[in-house]
Amino acid sequence: MRPLTVFLLGAAVGVAVIALVPEVLPEIRRQARPAAKVLLKTGLAVMQAARVQADEFAEDIEDFFAETQTEMMQEAAAERAKSTEQDRGSKRPRKRSSGNRVAKAVSE
Repeated sequence: MRPLTVFLLGAAVGVAVIALVPEVLPEIRRQARPAAKVLLKTGLAVMQAARVQADEFAEDIEDFFAETQTEMMQEAAAERAKSTEQDRGSKRPRKRSSGNRVAKAVSE
């Protein structure tokens, strides 16, 4: 098709739409309203379901975080206890001096 023909065809369709819009638009609105309500209700139901799923997911993540934190604290406590036991086992108990050495040194 030639460009002029395409332009004239487009212009004719545009004029027809403009002429028919005032008569057709109210009817389109009346018929589209129930469909729009159904779409809106469906969207709200999906949004509510997604919100519930997100809340459950957030709760699962919080539980997982708390469990991990508790395990880390228990592991750290076990490591400290093990380290303390090793320190106690490696050190020899100190002999207490009875003070006799000091008394002997002073008397000599």
